[in-house]
Formats: sequence, C-alpha cells, structure tokens
Amino acid sequence: MKKNKIVTAIILALSLKFVYAEYITPEQLLERYEVNRNLNRSFIFKGEDLEETKDTAYGDEYRGLVLTEYEFRIDVERIDIITNTYFNLQNPEETASAEHSSKVRNIWDGTTSSYCSYKIAPRVSQAVISKQKKNITNLVTGYTGAPLDGIFTGDRQPIDIVFSEASDIDVRPEMEKVNGFNCYVIDAVTPYGKYNLWIDPEHGYNIAKAKVHKSGSDILYDKPINQYEAQSVPKGLKYNGILFNKRSEFFFELNVIEFQKINNVWFPAEASFQTENRYVDGRIVCYKTHHKRTNIDPNPDFEAIAAFVPDFPEGTRVYIEEAPGINYTWQNGKLIADVDNFVIEQLDKAAQEIMDEESVPTKLGSVSKTDASDDETDSIPDTQPETHADISEAQRDILSQSHALPVIVLILIGLLIIGVVGWLVFSKLRTLEK
Repeated sequence: MKKNKIVTAIILALSLKFVYAEYITPEQLLERYEVNRNLNRSFIFKGEDLEETKDTAYGDEYRGLVLTEYEFRIDVERIDIITNTYFNLQNPEETASAEHSSKVRNIWDGTTSSYCSYKIAPRVSQAVISKQKKNITNLVTGYTGAPLDGIFTGDRQPIDIVFSEASDIDVRPEMEKVNGFNCYVIDAVTPYGKYNLWIDPEHGYNIAKAKVHKSGSDILYDKPINQYEAQSVPKGLKYNGILFNKRSEFFFELNVIEFQKINNVWFPAEASFQTENRYVDGRIVCYKTHHKRTNIDPNPDFEAIAAFVPDFPEGTRVYIEEAPGINYTWQNGKLIADVDNFVIEQLDKAAQEIMDEESVPTKLGSVSKTDASDDETDSIPDTQPETHADISEAQRDILSQSHALPVIVLILIGLLIIGVVGWLVFSKLRTLEK
C-alpha cells in the first residue's frame, strides 16, 4: 500500500512538472523566441493562403473567398514578395479566371523599394519606386504570412518590440496545452492593446497561439482605433454599397497548426488566423485566413532567380517619388523618361505669352495719335510726309523682321525645353544613384 502511494506521488510530481511552469520572466521567453527567429534570416517561403470574408451588413449568407499564391524571399534586410491573387471565388477548389486575378511584386533591396501591380487581362501595369525606408514596414505588414513571424494583423512592429512598451506584463504560473504541447502563456497590456501569447518551448520557443484585443485609444496600425473616422463619399460620386462606420473594437487570433524543423531551426509552416472589426453601428466584418507554406528553402541562391532586382512588364508606367515632375516607361529592361504633361503645358503657356508680347501690330510704320496717351502725344515729333517709296521700304524691313522673329522664338523655346528636360532627368537620376 505504501509502495502504491509512492508511485502515485511520483506520477503526480511528474505530471505537475508539465502543469506548472518553471519560473521564467517574459523577457527571458521573448529572448529565446527572438534567438530562434534570428538563427536564419535568409530563406524563401512558397505557399498559398485562402481568405474568407464575412460581413453582417450583407447578411449571414454573404461569403467572399480570395486565394493567394505567394513567394516570400528575405535576406537579412532585403525583401522580395511576389503574389498572385484570385478574386470572387465561389468555393476553395475553384480556379478564378484571368479577369479576376492580379499580380503584385514588392521589393526592398536595402536602399530602394519598388512596387509593381498588374492585371493579366486586360494587361495593365504600373509601378512606384522610392528610397523612403518607411516603405519596408508597409511591405512586411502587407505579407499575409507576417503573423506567423510575429508581426500580427493590426500592428507594424514585431511582437517583442510591442511588448517592450508594455505597462503590465506577466507569465502565468501554469502552462497550457496547444496542439498537445505545453506552452508558456504571457499576458500583456500595451499601448497597442491587450495581448495573450502561448510560447511553445518544444518548437524553438515559437508562438503557437495568440490573441489580441484593441479598443478605445489602443493603436491600430498607425493611430488610436477611436480616431478612425467613418468613410464618406466625395461629391459627385455615386455609391450603392454600404460604407464603413467608425470602429469600436478590433480582435485578432492566431493558431499555428504545424511547425517544421530545417537545419536545426523551427519554422511555423501552417496556421489559421482571423481578424474581427466591430463598428459603432453594430456591423461586424470578419476575415478568416488559412496560411500554408508548401516549401521552405533556408539556403536559396538569390542571384540565380534574380531576387531583389526589379523587372517590370514591358510598357509599365513607372512613378518615382523623388522625381515627381517626370513619368517613366519600362522598355527593354530600362526606365525611359517622359516629360510630364504639366511641364509641357507650362512651357507651352510661357511660349504663347512670349509670342503674344512680340506680335507685330496690324498697322505698321507709326503709332496713331488717337492710340497714344496725352503724354505720349506730346512726345511724338512732327515729321514730314513720307513718300510712297519710303513707306514701302519701311514695311518690307518690318515684315522681314516679323517673319524671322517667330522662328527665332520657336528655336529658343525648343532649346529651353531640351535644356529643362535634360536637367530634370540628369538631376533626378543622380539623386537615385546616391
């Protein structure tokens, strides 16, 4: 009997080991999480995600499906994301037509960002190039798999940075199971909302589960959630849909389904997550996403696939933020500069003003006294009547000058246009090279 009690006590002690967490601080947990995340900062993810949208404004039966195929390339700070998105699907197995699909490529090469979006049918493409580093933040948060890597929907920063601003943070004394594995649970109150994290020590201290709640003055992306105004329709624009009202609450939940271990590094490989937006008028919009990484390459050959190098479709219209006065067209792998229509209009206007100022009077040879002011009349000397031969000679001289003047002016305007365009192109290209 005594022996049975000892065995029972041992079993109970062992079981308690998995129920009660060893004493560990939130900072220590986040450090271990960050160590695993930083073990390999050079890889390629390929896969797809299926997003389902539900909106109470359109009834309980409304459901929108969007399928996205993606390739996410990262090399320390360089990022290259390619997505093919298919809209208006009726079921998950359906393949959308070209008319309901689009492709986007987003690149940050360490100094310059480039964004290109285009439709396949009809083929329309446009791109933006910029040296503003802020674009890298939008690029990462725009990747649907970002929550698996610790950047949750509704945030711009990784979770460890969000938690560094916490006003209250603690680890629960008891561990909880997620997908059969014991996890530490961190609860935190931050300027970005209330967070609950389940950290899985069996899988590289990765996040196995997460919950977020934002309301009031909690920051949603770039500003407090209560500062998001209701949408309005510009004058003259007809709109038959239902506009969004002011936000009241935001919820996010992440559940990692599978991890993969490659070269002793644990990667989240499959997860489901959802966001729920609530509005002051009672409307609820919910997005459910199933994200799957079908291929993880931790040692890619980026040069072989020309990663981080822009290659827009032929004929793409390109806008450079640092060169607002010039439009470009992508031709044969190069940017061809065009003069902006506004610049041409201004030069044409200036040329017309010059032509108007230099126009020849309809009456040649003299100014009549009736057209002159009193002061001008007094200053006009009396002259002897001119002979017909003198008038004809004077008219020929003036007419000769009047015909030559427009030609000279046009030549000067042409040289001015060439000079302005050349200077703009040269100066903007020099700016981009720096």
